[in-house]
Amino acid sequence: MINVSRKITADVLVIGGGGAGSSCAIEAHNAGADVMIVTKLRIGDANTMMAEGGIQAADKENDSPVQHYLDCFGGGHFAAKPELVKRLVMEAPDAIKWLYYD
Repeated sequence: MINVSRKITADVLVIGGGGAGSSCAIEAHNAGADVMIVTKLRIGDANTMMAEGGIQAADKENDSPVQHYLDCFGGGHFAAKPELVKRLVMEAPDAIKWLYYD
């Protein structure tokens, strides 16, 4: 039985411990917030780990941001807003760097 009579407070409550939730919690903590994560299993044991698509970015010398843009836009059946796809493609290399190296 879980004792729920204790009051717990936090500045930021993050629901989900996958990639997005964990990234949000890290950024909020780095900004000085007291952060609590609530997740169905363990941190990192979420749908992000089960995604088969992986992470894509034109972050190597032989990669093409233009090709990445066309792949993203076409993969969405050309229904996305072009300016959002462009931003995704242009900022993806920095996101990969942040996730793996910072």
